[in-house]
Amino acid sequence: MVYGSVAFNIGSVVWNGTNADGNTAPLGKVFVPFDVVPSEQMIVFDEPVYAWAGTGGVQGQLDIPNLVLETGCLIENPETNQLVRWLNSIALGGTAPAEWMVRDDVGVGVVGQYNAGSALVGFKLQDEADAQSRAQYYINGMLQKYQLPGSLTRQYAGIMPIDPDGLIQQVTWSVGPGGPTTMASANAEHAAAIPDYPARRRAENLPPNKAAELANLTDRLAGGPGASSQAKLYYASLPNYRAPR
Repeated sequence: MVYGSVAFNIGSVVWNGTNADGNTAPLGKVFVPFDVVPSEQMIVFDEPVYAWAGTGGVQGQLDIPNLVLETGCLIENPETNQLVRWLNSIALGGTAPAEWMVRDDVGVGVVGQYNAGSALVGFKLQDEADAQSRAQYYINGMLQKYQLPGSLTRQYAGIMPIDPDGLIQQVTWSVGPGGPTTMASANAEHAAAIPDYPARRRAENLPPNKAAELANLTDRLAGGPGASSQAKLYYASLPNYRAPR
């Protein structure tokens, strides 16, 4: 938006009274469409925008109005050239390093306030309540992994039909001289020899091991009886292949 005192007969707005000089109020909005030309760093109006000089209204001389452009921009740090972001944090204590999450949907607008002389006299924050609620939502999600849930491990006599369901994270069935038993853990994993769930998920998401994949292919194509000649031929064409004896 553009603010300033311009001639009242500019544009398509019908003004209800004007100043004695035939211009609009000093902090009034200029109702003339315009375009922003980034390459030229200019504001181009659809029609000439001017003011009347002195007292006398339309009979006065043309004057250059003092206009203020209100627009949006991103602020960069003058030392690092990085964008200055609105920050919300919570202190947990301890000596661990800070953990960060950048969310582009959380932002606060800073709107400058100007006087009639186009001097910046203050500012106000815009959409702060919305940004605060969004940031708190994301912070609560980050805090989940630092909360210690109540865990429980129980052992039952016999084979019990217990399935992992999120709360029950691990079930072990065993049969021995003392008879069959079932051990289940809620919000915990009782078998320390087995990698925990995050470690197992990382292994599952890794691509197949090339050496193991080639070894499995070798066993299928040429290791078993009755392998076809086509399969043996493909097996022989593998790099660094040595035919079995």
